[in-house]
Amino acid sequence: MFAAVWSTALIPSAALALLVLLLVRRGTTQTIALAALIACSPWTFDPLFRYRTPDQFGLAFLIASGLVLWRTSGRARTAWLAVLGLLGAVLTLVHEATMAVWGIFALLLIVQTPASVASRLRAVILVYSPGLFAMASVMAFGRSDGDLVSLLRGQPTTAVFLDQQFVGTPGYGGVLAHMGDSIADSLALVHSISPLRAILMLSWGLMLLLIHYSWLKGASPSFLRALRPLDELPRAWIVWASWAISGAAVLFVFATGVDWIRWFCSAGTSILVIGALLLLRHPNSGDRTWTGDFSPALVAIGVYFATRPVLPPMGTDSIKGLLDWWL
Repeated sequence: MFAAVWSTALIPSAALALLVLLLVRRGTTQTIALAALIACSPWTFDPLFRYRTPDQFGLAFLIASGLVLWRTSGRARTAWLAVLGLLGAVLTLVHEATMAVWGIFALLLIVQTPASVASRLRAVILVYSPGLFAMASVMAFGRSDGDLVSLLRGQPTTAVFLDQQFVGTPGYGGVLAHMGDSIADSLALVHSISPLRAILMLSWGLMLLLIHYSWLKGASPSFLRALRPLDELPRAWIVWASWAISGAAVLFVFATGVDWIRWFCSAGTSILVIGALLLLRHPNSGDRTWTGDFSPALVAIGVYFATRPVLPPMGTDSIKGLLDWWL
C-alpha cells in the first residue's frame, strides 16, 4: 500500500526533476530561469507529494512523450509512441484524469513536431486511440451500481478509515460516495459549490497564472514563443486546434469535479512542461548563455513561490483563508 501510494508522487517527481536537470544542462539564461520556476512553483513538486493521487502518473507520461518525440525518429519513434498509447490506456483505467488533465497536453508536442501532417496524425492516433477506447468503455460500462457502493461503504474498516481521513465530517464517503455518479450527478455536484468557494478557487488559480506569466515574460520569453506555432511549421491551425482540444478536456474535468485547486496545479505544471520540452527540442531560439544573474524582482517572486503551501483540494472557505495564503 505504501509503495502504491508513494509511487504516485515519486515517479512523476523523478520525471519532473529530470526535466529540470535537462533545462539546467542546456545552460542558457532562459532555460535556467524556467528550471528555477518549475522548482519553486506551488503548482509543481509540492502538490505531487501533498495529493498523491494516481492521475499524477500522467505527468510522467507527458514527459516521456516529449522525450520520445525529441530523441527518436522513424520506426523507433513509431514503436515507442505505440507503447505510450497502450500505457495511456492503462493509466486511463487507473484514473480517468490521467489523460484528460495531463496526457492530453502531449498533443501539443506531437503537432509541433516538424513532420508531415500525415505523420503527425498517425502519431496522434497511436498515442490517444487506446486511451480514448478505455475512457469510452469506462463511461459506458464501468459505473458502479448503488448496491456495490453501499457494500463498500458499509464495511466497518472502510467506515473507520474514512472517518479518520475526513475528521469533522463523519460518514463522508470520499470518492466512494461518488462511484455510482453519472455525468449529470457530477455536474450537479459542481453546481452545488457555494459561489464564494468557486470564486476563491478561481481567484487562486488566475492570480498564480498571472504571476507565472510575469516571470516567464521577464526571464524566459522563449518559453512563450515556444507555445505558439513554429514559423516554419505548415498548417499552424493544427496547433491552435490542439490547444482548443486540450483546453476543452481540462474544462470538462473542471465541470464534473470539485478539486479545482489540484487541477489548476496539474494543468499549470503541464503547460510549463510543454514549453520546457519545446525549448529543449529547438535549441536555436536565440537564448544567450547563462549570465548568472536574476533580477531582484525575480528572486523575490521565486522566494515567495517557494514558501507558499499548497491549498487543500477544495480550496479555502473564506476570504481570510485565501489572504492568509497570499500573505
